[in-house]
Amino acid sequence: MAVTSMSRSSVGFGQEKYNRVSGKNSNLEWCQITTTPTGSFSDTDGVWNYWVFKSSGTLTVSRSGRIDYLVVAGGATGSSNNTRNNVGGGGAGGVIESPEYARIDDGSYAVTIGSGGAATTSTASSNNGNNSSIGSLAVAIAGGGAGDARGDSGKDGGCGGASGDGYLAADNFRPGDGTFGQGFRGGVTNVANGTAGAGGGAGGVGTGGTVSAVNINGGVGRTTTIISTSIATAQAIGQVDSGNVYFAGGGGAGGEGAGGLGGGGAGSPVNQRGVDCLANTGGGSGNADTNEGSPYAGAGGSGVVIVRTRI
Repeated sequence: MAVTSMSRSSVGFGQEKYNRVSGKNSNLEWCQITTTPTGSFSDTDGVWNYWVFKSSGTLTVSRSGRIDYLVVAGGATGSSNNTRNNVGGGGAGGVIESPEYARIDDGSYAVTIGSGGAATTSTASSNNGNNSSIGSLAVAIAGGGAGDARGDSGKDGGCGGASGDGYLAADNFRPGDGTFGQGFRGGVTNVANGTAGAGGGAGGVGTGGTVSAVNINGGVGRTTTIISTSIATAQAIGQVDSGNVYFAGGGGAGGEGAGGLGGGGAGSPVNQRGVDCLANTGGGSGNADTNEGSPYAGAGGSGVVIVRTRI
């Protein structure tokens, strides 16, 4: 039950060149899935059946062949403090998109949708997200939470959380790293005034802390064309912006830093709690001010799995 990427020797050179130029037009047979599809749509590459998993389920493949998929893990939370600028944003969930000519064997595959990190109920704390997967074949790694206190490093994950408060170069902190091929690291703390950075996104690094503590924006999420913008809107998954569908944006920080495109949460205003990320985006939540009491930083966005085959 393996998903593989076809090697160049699997297809004649002339045919492979034709296929790559013409995108999805391939002589390789697509798999057959007996699980009831969410719907169908057409684009310039053909007509597609698609499956959207917003909660865990089963994908049943009755005939092996080509498959397209997108797997998005749950995003992490930012951290919280009574001085909000000194804690950072949470990292988004990791994103895996199928390589060209990916194949899947027949069989039943457990589809797991990772929840986002839970909203924080204690100060100077953050929570990681949870993995999403199609069996053991494609596993997107959970987002990493922000550094929890002075000198704390951000947590590693699919996308990394921002590092915590730190005024001195001697403070032992660093932003959390992203997983190679799935996401980017969190933002670096500004040692001049201790302002923490933003969470990393699946498409870019979180912004580092600034002296002014403004515009500390979450890393941008990753775009995909596996579904259309109209389907994303109708299914309430990801974030549509300027004709693109984004997943897994990092959490913002500082003076109301914006969340990254792809469901990232904004940094909270003064004396306000953090806001939960939207479900099925994989976004990381922003940092939060603790003066209004628990809960503090909002929950990260849950993940999603999308599969499609050509009809």
